[in-house]
Order: sequence, then C-alpha cells, then structure tokens
Amino acid sequence: IVVCPQAAVVAFPHDQRPYGERSLRVNGAERPYFEHIFWAGIGNVACLPCTAFPVGRTQDGLPIGLQAMSMSYRDHRTIEFARLLAREIGGFERPPGF
Repeated sequence: IVVCPQAAVVAFPHDQRPYGERSLRVNGAERPYFEHIFWAGIGNVACLPCTAFPVGRTQDGLPIGLQAMSMSYRDHRTIEFARLLAREIGGFERPPGF
C-alpha cells in the first residue's frame, strides 16, 4: 500500500464556472484548478486501484482525505486497508451543517 494525498487541498466549495476560469488556493497561492487532480489521477492513469478515505478535519471542519494505492487487481487490499484504518481512527463523519 502506498498512502498519498487525494488532492492538493481539502474539500472546497463547488465552482460551476468553465474549467479554464477556475482556480484553487494552495498554501496561500492561487493555482490552476486542474493541478489539484494530479493526486487523484496518479493511480488511475497507471490503472492502479486507489481507495480514498477520511483522516480528519481542518480547523474549519472540512474533511481531509488521503488515498491508498496498490498493485493492479489488488482493489481488495486498498479497501481493506481503508476499512481497518477507519476502525482505528474513525470513519466518515458528515461535516456540520450538511
């Protein structure tokens, strides 16, 4: 299992503008919207199974997610890893107000 970020930022408000007009603030700097999908796509572009899982919340209550990646056809490993981790640190909790 390789554990890596799910995205470059925590959860963010939905933005319905055209993709080319969107941006996200990462470490205080505005970055193009598509840069944040690097982590989400790294395993998928290589056809590797990835399972996203929550690991906590920001000070503002937004969820923080990571992902577990494994070898091809080992989906069961990433899912089991996320299940065991949820048992130890807690699973998904709905953000306040949702």
